[in-house]
Order: sequence, then structure tokens, then C-alpha cells
Amino acid sequence: MFAKFLSLSGAVFSLFWKGDVPLSIAEKRHITCSFCTYKETAETGEFCGACECPRWFVSDLRTKTRMPDAACPLRHW
Repeated sequence: MFAKFLSLSGAVFSLFWKGDVPLSIAEKRHITCSFCTYKETAETGEFCGACECPRWFVSDLRTKTRMPDAACPLRHW
């Protein structure tokens, strides 16, 4: 659990320190997630069922795909 916390924290801080990834990379990541069988859609957003992050705006795939240091737990990106 602590490792997941560190991973998410690093990804979130990378967004603040480095800014968004280029739009082409974010779009490519989001398209990859769109076709993944682990993608879960809820009223509050789109989430990765493989990483099991809490369901909140920071873990929404539309946000995570923009984070420079975020990584797919299935190594798709």
C-alpha cells in the first residue's frame, strides 16, 4: 500500500513540477486506456481497475494520462 502511495505522490508532484506531458503523448495514453479491459467508467470519471487507486479526480484517467511520471501498471505506456 505504501508503494502505491509513493507512486501516486510522485506522479502528482511531477504534474506540478514538470507540467503536462505533450498533448500527443497524453492522447496516445488515453486512447490506450480506452481500449483496455481494466478501464472502469463511473459517474465521477474513468479509472484504472488494474492500479486500484482510490476513485477521486487525481486518479481519473483523464488526469493521470497527463502526468509525466505516471505509468500504466500493465506497462501499456
